[in-house]
Amino acid sequence: MRRWGWLAVLAAWPAWAQQGPETFTPNDVHDQRSGAFALVGASVHAAPGETPRQATVYLRDGRIERIASGATTPGYAAIDYSGLHLYAGFIDLNSNYGMPALPPPKPFSFGSPQVVASTNTGAYNANEAIKSDFEAVGAFVPNAEAAGQLRQLGFTSVLSHRPDGIARGTGTLLALIDGPAQEAVLGDRASAHYSFAKGSSAQFFPISIMGSVALLRQTHLDARWYAAQSQAPFEDQSLRAWNRQQSLPQFFSVDGWLNLLRAQQIANEFDLQYVFLGSGDEYQRLDAVKATGAAIVLPISFPKALQGDDPSLLRMTPLAELQHWEQAPYNPARLQAAGVQIALTAAGLEGEKYKGFWPNLRTAMEKGLSADAALAALTTTPAALLGQSSQLGRIGAGQRANLLVTSAELDDPALVVHDTWVLGRRHSVAPINVDLRGRWTIDIGSDPFDIEISGSRDKPSAKRVAAASEGDADEQGKDSGAGDKLTLSINGDRVVLRIPQGDRQLRLSGLWRDGGIDGYQQQPWRARRSSAADESEATADDDAAEDTPEVKQVAAQPTHPLGAYGRQSRPAAEHLLFRNATVWTGESEGILEQTDVRVRNGRIAEIGRDLTASGAREIDATGRHLTAGIIDEHSHIAASSINDIATNSSMVRIGDALDPTDISIFRNLAGGVTTVQVLHGSANPIGGQSALIKLRWGVQPRDLLIDGAPKFIKFALGENVKAASNPASIRYPGTRMGVAQFIDDAFAQARQYEQQWSAWRRLSAREQARQPAPRRDLVSDAMVEILNGERFISAHSYVQSEILMLMQVAERYGFRVNTFTHILEGYKLADRMAQHGAGGSSFADWWAYKMEVVNAIPYNNALMEQAGVVSAVNSDSDEMSRRLNQEAAKTIKYGGLTPEHAWRLVTLHPAKLLHLDDRMGSVKVGKDADLVLWSAEPLSIQAKADYTLVDGRIEFDRLAAEAEAPRIEAERQRLLDAMSQAAGQGAPSMSPKPGMPRRFHCDDLTGFEYLLGGQHAH
Repeated sequence: MRRWGWLAVLAAWPAWAQQGPETFTPNDVHDQRSGAFALVGASVHAAPGETPRQATVYLRDGRIERIASGATTPGYAAIDYSGLHLYAGFIDLNSNYGMPALPPPKPFSFGSPQVVASTNTGAYNANEAIKSDFEAVGAFVPNAEAAGQLRQLGFTSVLSHRPDGIARGTGTLLALIDGPAQEAVLGDRASAHYSFAKGSSAQFFPISIMGSVALLRQTHLDARWYAAQSQAPFEDQSLRAWNRQQSLPQFFSVDGWLNLLRAQQIANEFDLQYVFLGSGDEYQRLDAVKATGAAIVLPISFPKALQGDDPSLLRMTPLAELQHWEQAPYNPARLQAAGVQIALTAAGLEGEKYKGFWPNLRTAMEKGLSADAALAALTTTPAALLGQSSQLGRIGAGQRANLLVTSAELDDPALVVHDTWVLGRRHSVAPINVDLRGRWTIDIGSDPFDIEISGSRDKPSAKRVAAASEGDADEQGKDSGAGDKLTLSINGDRVVLRIPQGDRQLRLSGLWRDGGIDGYQQQPWRARRSSAADESEATADDDAAEDTPEVKQVAAQPTHPLGAYGRQSRPAAEHLLFRNATVWTGESEGILEQTDVRVRNGRIAEIGRDLTASGAREIDATGRHLTAGIIDEHSHIAASSINDIATNSSMVRIGDALDPTDISIFRNLAGGVTTVQVLHGSANPIGGQSALIKLRWGVQPRDLLIDGAPKFIKFALGENVKAASNPASIRYPGTRMGVAQFIDDAFAQARQYEQQWSAWRRLSAREQARQPAPRRDLVSDAMVEILNGERFISAHSYVQSEILMLMQVAERYGFRVNTFTHILEGYKLADRMAQHGAGGSSFADWWAYKMEVVNAIPYNNALMEQAGVVSAVNSDSDEMSRRLNQEAAKTIKYGGLTPEHAWRLVTLHPAKLLHLDDRMGSVKVGKDADLVLWSAEPLSIQAKADYTLVDGRIEFDRLAAEAEAPRIEAERQRLLDAMSQAAGQGAPSMSPKPGMPRRFHCDDLTGFEYLLGGQHAH
């Protein structure tokens, strides 16, 4: 039945399969057959978790009609799938199948004019990265080759979208048929898609992750405001489309767990539920990922082993990257075990024509993902996420006839995909071999002989055996060739048998027919099964895995963060007693010799001599110095990006870009730093909002932020903001005069904005219902906060004329500039700064490194202090920040400050500038226990931080760190050895890519990776 019954179906197949929609103009006689099939004899896996049963699945008109046992109902073309397995077809939720090729990223040059306005023609959004008006269904063009590649994996439908832009428009649900687009579309507008990658947009905003977050946040607000208008003030097709799409499933593409959490913050703000198209590193922060409650579509395109002849490149590869190679295959299992709803995607494997899909899926199952969980992630879960459970994902009456036929169960390494069915149409992937296992008699001429076929169905082996009627088996075996191994190959129902005959081979080829094999080799030959394979023998190969105890490979739990000095858990806030220290209080008490300090519940509980504390752990501080933790007023560590370059970037927030995995956090702790202000860069006159953080190593991004900290923002003056290094720049302003005018104008607009809102808020509830609220503008919101004293300015500044200008602007609008940072000409107008109430945060001894600092002097800090300006020493560098204690000491040489006074420049004074001096900056009862125990006088170049505490937790322990170093090196070598071994055994491998550690300064521009394919730009 398998061969001849199917030939009858094939004879009628082309006309029925290619008939097309009813509205098509026919070019043939009408085929009235309905496409009714009976899939007989397979083990039917109706849904994950359900016990498979042998049954017949009836199909008609592209749908499953019913599932039944017993004899086949007449009127259906029967397909014999005996011994095979039938699953629902797989669904891929992260595909760009049938979408037009994306244009290559437009080249970026720092010497070229900026693209300020959108280059799109038509009534679309002002930012090119908002492409919500795009509809995938209108751009879809079937691609038979690509559809075939996906069907070979078992996929029968995909959710396809165009991966371009921050708002990407709608996706379309497609069946992977070889037919017209009209029949392939199962859902025209099935989903809405977003990302942080600007894609093909040529506009200069955004260029950073925080800029992308800000654009999404503003567009959500704009869309709601636009929808509230009784008559739109202007036409914006993108916003109209955005609003229509909010009822669709919302998919967000992320390229790492940090971006997943950033996207979730947007979801929380606007009461959304995203489905995340993940990246495969979610295990690295599993607790936070689980807390989102979101479903995640996981890739199984695991990283390749690193191999190469250049040991220096391997040496420069971060340990975290090596660990990710080992940990990534556990990602699906760990998320599933944690209760995260997951789906799986083949995305990322396209470049190799998906050849890694099944090996990687098996690897994921070897690492702990159950077969049922894998099946759900490929069928029922994606269907449910699309709201298509009644149509896809199961084998049941009424479902689309999208099916997968395999030789074995999903977790069997020998599994072969034989057929896929899409909308009731059969697509052959691999021939279905007849099951020849058993004992056979070969009749050829007058010399019959017996053979035995064993092994697996798809990879059988054969040997010659003595005939049962041949008397003494041992004697007969000597003459009959019993025991000789034969070569057997099967391709569907075609059989080839090669039999050794001395130094030659007899080749017999034939066809399976009516339970036997018939062929012709100079004369007819025939094979008839004399006995079926013994059940235990026939399934020996299939059950080998069950006979062997299963040993799953288990990698160590990942540390937080991954890489060097990562931790399994945070240190506890201890009850500690530092005994007999030299305490630099930073207060009027000065330096206290032989003094005890007790810490409890994250705060300084007691200071004195001969303290007693039941249950406290004592630390002998004899001969050592205890100080408040260093505070860096100007830092760029712990962030994924620093600059965006909209002229007024006050809507971007460093808090949206925090990166707690930055090794600079650990290194700064080693230098005694406990608190930093992470500032926006100096690319624009009005920069982004700052983040005030404590250096809590290995926490989630939001846990870095200081609770209740005051709000700050970065302004900048001088060369950087007027783009002095780019003569082709067209961005306004281009002169120092223009900078002054721009800042003044921004505050004027903010005051007008505030007045509009105040007028609306004064309306009665009835009047407000009739008149929509003014547009919420995040730029103006931040500027209003400055006007009202709710947000403080840290201004990048060098030249005295510009410093004076900004103070004058502030005084006109009734607020004060909080801090001038860099301020290398501060000594020239320190008296005016003191009169204004501004502080100064400066380098200790930098001068003459560019034209606008030629008048800088190292006495600057001391002279500002003498004039009554609260002054601090900062780093603007992840490297210098590790030795700010030594930078502060330079003010003793340049200016004659006392050691106590010099020390306050990196502790109490920056705390005052940041309005945090009531909580930190000195050793005082009730303040946060942010402390450093130094091996020597803290201003000495000999001093090392032995312990650094943040909120009473020992975040850095020098002896523990030194003991960790050999383990880190051993772990690196273990992983390199494992990679070498894996590559030697045929695992995918690649050469390491050269790279440099990320280091940010004021003028660094990041984010062009979205335009340049991952390159970093300065």
